[in-house]
Amino acid sequence: MLSTSNRSRFAFGLDRPDAHEQLLIQTIMRNEKFYSTTTASEVCRVQKRTAQKLYDEGREIYLLPSNIRFDNMWILPFPAKKKNNSESFDKLCSHYKFYNCDNFCGKFIKFYVEC
Repeated sequence: MLSTSNRSRFAFGLDRPDAHEQLLIQTIMRNEKFYSTTTASEVCRVQKRTAQKLYDEGREIYLLPSNIRFDNMWILPFPAKKKNNSESFDKLCSHYKFYNCDNFCGKFIKFYVEC
């Protein structure tokens, strides 16, 4: 059965979402969406598995400590994009967590991608 958003999408003759859109629609966490002033686009929070897949594909992801909001003016999100011979996703996460996550900012990493 189609949801109401899909019904209205098909009613107006719009195409179905592609694979990346479906992946992002399924993995958006807690409906956390923010407008990024640095990239002038909307960003959505995703799970670590999804962020790892997108990072390995070469798309840009953003990392933040768990207690910091995306639109914080003092602590900016860290953009990460895999280049040809860059470090692995796990190594990137462990380095970011070591230097940026603490009791004040949060002990875990939140991942965001452009919607």
